[in-house]
Amino acid sequence: MMRSMKFIKRLVLFGLFAAVCCGALWLWQSPYFALWKINEGLAARDPVRVEEYADLEAFVKATAEVAGALATQEIGVGGDDLGSKILGSLVGTVAKAVGENVAVRGANELRVAIREGHVEKAIGPFKVKDGFAALGAVSMIERSATVTLNGSCKQQDATLTLVFEQRDGPTFGYPKKWVLWGVDTDSAKILAKTCS
Repeated sequence: MMRSMKFIKRLVLFGLFAAVCCGALWLWQSPYFALWKINEGLAARDPVRVEEYADLEAFVKATAEVAGALATQEIGVGGDDLGSKILGSLVGTVAKAVGENVAVRGANELRVAIREGHVEKAIGPFKVKDGFAALGAVSMIERSATVTLNGSCKQQDATLTLVFEQRDGPTFGYPKKWVLWGVDTDSAKILAKTCS
């Protein structure tokens, strides 16, 4: 009887240890870990560390599209009439073209800003909350994921969803890691309405 109790206790402890290890592995290979590493790189003013987990050129391009969504909302072309649709499409197209044209130069300027410590945890008027309060829901589908960031815009609670892709590591594809590369356009439009 005593031996069976010891065996059961060891089995339970082994099960708890295995669960903790699986949880740690999931966290290590999750977009949350990528955000933590990006934050560490920003705090250390090290663009190389940031770029291990963020595609700066793709992110600059996506940020230009967010600015386009904010501009569309700001000039009042979010309506359903034909004029609003045409103007909104034009602003979106211009923002996309601007994003493509400034991606390389913008990424280089962002690297300099990281080195100088001038990067804020904000995208336009959207300010990200500090610590764990900033982390919202995560959704992973195959090799892409989204993470919702909590923050504020003009003293109102707001969210913005970041887009990640899973990339293979250097050794036979391992370890895999999540890399930030964009902003969800639907969340950008909702943010634009919140900020207007």
